[in-house]
Amino acid sequence: NAVMQAHAKINLYLRVGPRRPDGYHDLLTLFQSISLADRVRVRLKTAARSPGLCLSISDPRIPADERNTVYRAYRFLCDRVPKARAAAFDVRIQKRIPVGAGLGGGSADAAAFLIGACRLLKVPPPRSARNLAEIALRIGADVPFCLTGGTAVGRGRGERLTPLKPLPARR
Repeated sequence: NAVMQAHAKINLYLRVGPRRPDGYHDLLTLFQSISLADRVRVRLKTAARSPGLCLSISDPRIPADERNTVYRAYRFLCDRVPKARAAAFDVRIQKRIPVGAGLGGGSADAAAFLIGACRLLKVPPPRSARNLAEIALRIGADVPFCLTGGTAVGRGRGERLTPLKPLPARR
């Protein structure tokens, strides 16, 4: 089992630039992880008859199907890691991050799944610049930051990250 804390994020600064040819807007943002977090448990089902993803979420308003960012993260992982295609994952999410509040809860959950699944499969998480760019496009723009957390400047769609020294803790 891998039990992960999927931390919410806030944008301390956000500048939205003009629309790009790919339909996205260039962003300049200052991301900050906060203590509010969902709990994501990732488990490999060893006795499963077929590979795949079984997802359950404590909040019934959130779809636990292909519309969920965790499913997109699962497909991304399967495209890159042959071991993932052969695995059966059981993922349980205890939601604490409010839905639709701009705190990146879905992105945090997808990032936590990627980290937990990679840990269980004994492969490194996808954190290269190329992977982060594709993750932003295929899974969600906030997922690259959620993979690293902390404090960072985000550019592009949010995938070009420059880590900063942590800000002082506040209550």
